Amino acid sequence: MEETFHADCGGPYELQDQHTVSCYEAEPTSGADLAVMAFLRARPEFYAGKRLLHVGVGNSEFPLAFVRGLGAYVGLTISLPELAQFQARLAGRPNAAAMLMNKYDPDAYGKLTGDFDIIVDTLLKSMACCEKHFCGMMEFFAAKLRQGGALVTTESGVLWGWRGNTLRGYTPGAQTAPSIAQHRVLGVDGLRLFAERLSLSMSSAEVAVPGADPPTSDRIFILKKT
Repeated sequence: MEETFHADCGGPYELQDQHTVSCYEAEPTSGADLAVMAFLRARPEFYAGKRLLHVGVGNSEFPLAFVRGLGAYVGLTISLPELAQFQARLAGRPNAAAMLMNKYDPDAYGKLTGDFDIIVDTLLKSMACCEKHFCGMMEFFAAKLRQGGALVTTESGVLWGWRGNTLRGYTPGAQTAPSIAQHRVLGVDGLRLFAERLSLSMSSAEVAVPGADPPTSDRIFILKKT
């Protein structure tokens, strides 16, 4: 039987051992991250010298690709293996840092100091615990953007909803029934509504995903604070 997605999960809840494990650090870079990387490489003026927040450090290929050109890179993860790999691979980079943090937890927002020129999150709602904390996260991201800054995401990301695979790191308080996945699909129209609600202009660019076989592309969405 299909369950109703929580309007409020009752949390936020603390990260426990079962939430801080993952296998993403051992997997290839996702197609969505590859698309964002291709988008940035083609537009060095977009990120050069800027302060960038990357939500989900994964296997650390993203920060390794751009840290030299950035003013600062800050990564978030709820995976201890991802964090350990990041610290090993980015050791000695004074402008690169990562922290263990649940992006849907408003109690943790005080850990993230300063504003950002760019926020990259390819899975905005895909692992949300509930509507309340997802909406709060979007408001927080908009507030953390500097004037002229941009939230960057992908079409593949806004069309994907986590089905509750607990073999990977997952969000405390999130429902794990597969039927809930459809409620974690933000969609392009949903993204556009949030852009309007948060007074962000929205544009897009089609980008080929490097190395994809068969060849494919993804659409990059740029939500800009003007």
